[in-house]
Amino acid sequence: MSAKLAKVASAIGLSTFKHTLGGVPLAAGYGFSYWEVAGYTAIGGILGVAFFLFLASSFQATISKLFPRKKKPKKFNWRNRFIIKVKKNFGLAGIAFITPWFLSVPLGTIISLGIYKDRKQVFLYQSASIVLWSLLGAGLAQPIAQLLMR
Repeated sequence: MSAKLAKVASAIGLSTFKHTLGGVPLAAGYGFSYWEVAGYTAIGGILGVAFFLFLASSFQATISKLFPRKKKPKKFNWRNRFIIKVKKNFGLAGIAFITPWFLSVPLGTIISLGIYKDRKQVFLYQSASIVLWSLLGAGLAQPIAQLLMR
């Protein structure tokens, strides 16, 4: 029983930070059923969103006190350009949609909160995206894990 509990805790814990490319394959590799994979990774992802929403405001306040902003021109790389393009075309829903797959849960949550100040709306969109990607990821990861375990 304790071995399964450790597996569940590790799947939830990894999903808190790196959801679709970390927690979902790990849970499927442990041999969990489709609903267990989807449920554990969704729980982990939603806990991560809640944690980083809570942590983001205190983190921003601390960082701004320690390191006051200096006017510097921003450097744009491919990731920044992609995030701006998604924000302009799709808004919060687009950022939430790409968060579990392309961004990590902490980074996507902090970016969403930086652009959209409504915490409840950010939590709702991010959580819905996490659940969607948990269901899709579990559906894709289960057959692959079964093939690899043979």
